[in-house]
Amino acid sequence: MNSVSVHRGSPLIDTRKLDGVLAGRVRDGEPGFVVGLAVDGRAVFKRSFGVADAKGDDRLGGDTVMSIGSISKHFTAFAYLLLCDDGLASPDDPLGRFLPDLHPANRDAKMVDIMAHVSGLWDGCDASIVADGPAVPRTVADLLDFYRHSDGRNFAPREGWDYNNGGYELLTTAIEAISGTSLRDFLASRIFGPLGMKNSQLLSDSGRSLQGAARPHVADGEGGWKTPEWGVSVGGAGGVVSTIDDMLIWLAHMRKPRIGSAQTWALMQEPQTLRNGFSTGYGMGLGISERHGIALVGHTGGGGGSNAQMIRMPDADIDLMIMSNRGDIWSVDVSYRIMEALFDWPIEVRQPGDAPAMGKFYSAARNSALELRQLEGTPALAVDDMVLPIAKDGNGAWNPTPGFDFYRFRLPPDAISEETVLLEDYGEVVRFTRCAPEPQRSLSSFAARYRSSATRTDIDILADEQARFQGRFGHAIYAAEQVGDQVWTLRDARSPDFVRATLRIEDEGQTLIVTTSRNRCMPYRRDA
Repeated sequence: MNSVSVHRGSPLIDTRKLDGVLAGRVRDGEPGFVVGLAVDGRAVFKRSFGVADAKGDDRLGGDTVMSIGSISKHFTAFAYLLLCDDGLASPDDPLGRFLPDLHPANRDAKMVDIMAHVSGLWDGCDASIVADGPAVPRTVADLLDFYRHSDGRNFAPREGWDYNNGGYELLTTAIEAISGTSLRDFLASRIFGPLGMKNSQLLSDSGRSLQGAARPHVADGEGGWKTPEWGVSVGGAGGVVSTIDDMLIWLAHMRKPRIGSAQTWALMQEPQTLRNGFSTGYGMGLGISERHGIALVGHTGGGGGSNAQMIRMPDADIDLMIMSNRGDIWSVDVSYRIMEALFDWPIEVRQPGDAPAMGKFYSAARNSALELRQLEGTPALAVDDMVLPIAKDGNGAWNPTPGFDFYRFRLPPDAISEETVLLEDYGEVVRFTRCAPEPQRSLSSFAARYRSSATRTDIDILADEQARFQGRFGHAIYAAEQVGDQVWTLRDARSPDFVRATLRIEDEGQTLIVTTSRNRCMPYRRDA
């Protein structure tokens, strides 16, 4: 059968057209991806390409267990809201009600704000990855200790939006404190088990691998594949594994929920609003957007050689799930190619060319680096370690392209000149000025140890224009590039295309201010 008829606003599903979109992406013996599409809650199209492990022969399929990454977040938010349905908690409860031993600066964060990424809390997961490196093993309990000591915030509640994995680790721990059981067991008994999602589970702190599951892959630079090192146990922030078959069961349940109150499901899918009136386009672990008049509800997940995309299209009664076990096939991109084929949307191609006013810019207010550059020959916006392809809209503004517009960044018309860039960040306008390095003093001239009591990490400024971060579990070394007077960007030698942090010297060398994409202006004081 080459097509599937559906009702209401749904298109005719032309399976041959979809096969054409997906063909040619994976060669024999390579890791690949799996696609599942359902109409009116019924699976009508499933395809799989590639193998579960580049060292083996087991092919991917609808029942292959794979990581869903940050798609896990909406399961974790839903678990908390089930406890609210049970009368054991409330969305407006302060975090300190359940975790009273946290630093006072963190205890007053509302649970609803944590789930919506508008709490303003620092991201302890990001802080650990920067200071310890990604490979050193540490548990959610280890990372929780960050919030017992950290006293800083990126912004006041609902004054901004910052994606925050650490917030969902706090949510994981709160759920376990309220329920008296592990989040792994709670998800199994309250969600996965009752719905028959027999191959879905939250990985334990013992690691991200699971016997029989597809392995994540990245290119090894020699024509082969390797599994990247990863030691962080992210819990409810990104630790769920599932299958295409199970996720289609879940998406069908989202259409007509049997678990969870109507109030819970309304809140899950309600975009939250900042104090400035700007809609974040994000609910409780779910993104809510629109493309060519079609409402989209879902989330993406990924990193470290695997990624996934979950999309509900309620207006058309279509559900789409994609899971990839290789870093160079991006499920988000595949999903948009599928939707273009489904709805005959115009194919959105990243146009070759230069970004406007290409170069490097710096915001002193944010201690943040911005670069207008090329990404695979197309214009791109890099803000700290996030690199987003951009395109100009009909009004002359530059926006992240489809699949990357999850982040509400925008370069308005006439906001770009040779010397300045005005970036709209969730409704807030941030001014960046072109970097003009003034290398009167090298970073190495400030060689010393700097310490943060709030994060319990050290930074050693070394003699060779490098900075060595020492965390509680490991260390990481970054190469410094000067971008302004006493301002440097730090790049990991393993990923030199990405700025990992921005560092500013203050008080005649007595203070370092460090900013990453998820933690702003963290102070370090020179060790006496």
